[in-house]
Amino acid sequence: DHVSNHIGTNHPWVDNLPTPDWLNGTKQNHLNAWNDKMVTMDLYSVPTTHEHLTRGWFVDDMADLNQQNVYVKNYLIQNSIWWIEYAGIDGIREDTYPYSDEQFLSDWAKAILTEYPGLNIVGEVWTGETPFLAAFQKDSKLNKKINTNLPVVTDFAIQNAYSAFLNGNANLYRIYETVTKDFLYENPKNVLTFADNHDIPRIMFEAKEDAAKVKMVLTHLLTSRGIPQILYGTEIGMVGTREHGILRSNFPGGFFGDKTNAFIKEGRSEKENDLYNYVHILLQLRKKYSSLRTGELHHLPPQNNVYMYMKSLGEERILVIMNGKEDESAVDPLLINSLCGKWNTLIDLQNGNDRNYKADKISIKPMTASIYLVK
Repeated sequence: DHVSNHIGTNHPWVDNLPTPDWLNGTKQNHLNAWNDKMVTMDLYSVPTTHEHLTRGWFVDDMADLNQQNVYVKNYLIQNSIWWIEYAGIDGIREDTYPYSDEQFLSDWAKAILTEYPGLNIVGEVWTGETPFLAAFQKDSKLNKKINTNLPVVTDFAIQNAYSAFLNGNANLYRIYETVTKDFLYENPKNVLTFADNHDIPRIMFEAKEDAAKVKMVLTHLLTSRGIPQILYGTEIGMVGTREHGILRSNFPGGFFGDKTNAFIKEGRSEKENDLYNYVHILLQLRKKYSSLRTGELHHLPPQNNVYMYMKSLGEERILVIMNGKEDESAVDPLLINSLCGKWNTLIDLQNGNDRNYKADKISIKPMTASIYLVK
């Protein structure tokens, strides 16, 4: 996790600046950051709004670095390269990405990736609007101002869709609709997908502790497109609140005085083990079947809140059926054929006995997601 935008006001630099313009303003006199991140791509914005975004202080105790100062710029680039070399870092999450000077960030990413072509960088762009997210990805045709050289962006659009499904404000169509906008990305496989993180409520909190909904979201997260990220504790259903100090609570176990140890089976409750085992199976399937990681995605519009999609790579085809209804749904084989081609066997990958389905209709239990190997 790397921050080019700001430092804390208790940093030694603040009271002993290397150059007079090392910071944008001073503790006593500085602009406040405006959180209108779309300003970066807005064709009609005026300089004042852009200045407040990139030169304003994120909060009063976070001093904004002036990346237009060539020494600040060189320092941040060289410091990043030093840490990569020293610590063997293979990926960077760039915090508060739109708040830094865009020319600096473009040069920063280019310098790092030239030095380390195998490294990856994800920029935290906190907006749920796919067009704005896509414009921050490198080589984007939507960005009329600059090539960001940023390989990956945070897909807050799909996160918003997950959240709306979990809290009951939308059904599975919202997830489908979000994915259909992938044509805006220069590389839709290179987006960071997530359902929650350290800044937003946990999914178990959003779902009002409805584990069935959480399982459905995690299934989509780990079987659809993009690079999935899972927040620690999600695998055991940590709930938390909207307060950052609570939602970022320590994982139970491993610390002196902890009453429970969720790192081991015996330390987890029955509900925690149920979700843990579910996530474990999902991760094992993702590891075993390459199509779930790098395959091509094809999907059908949800009908009656049943969403079907397929991941394929070569001859390998994985079918996922999500039933967002409160009752059992029978899926028409013709729909499956339209998605997967002719088939005569679907192997259920989530149960241990590999049941084969050759019936006329496939029944999906209420509020569940099923994963099949298509034969």
